[in-house]
Amino acid sequence: MLDMKTIREELHEWTEIEGVIDVFAVAYGLLKPGERFPKAYYWSSGYVTDILSDSIFKLVNAGVLERRDDQQEIEIRWNPKYAAEVVGRSDGTRA
Repeated sequence: MLDMKTIREELHEWTEIEGVIDVFAVAYGLLKPGERFPKAYYWSSGYVTDILSDSIFKLVNAGVLERRDDQQEIEIRWNPKYAAEVVGRSDGTRA
């Protein structure tokens, strides 16, 4: 069995968006741990790329992940203040 880290463990430090996409691809089973997409894949418009990016930025908007723009590079990390019980549900109630 593969030794896989959680997204939280993988993104404990600021990580360039390409690396974050790889972390999510591993979590979804699209890549094996340690594999990477070809460089051109990250910025091409494609169904899989769009799904991965949308997932990442939705989690940023929900406060699960944090984003910073550093010298023309987007970096993401797990929000160390995130706690599942304080994130609201889509119906406006609390978990």
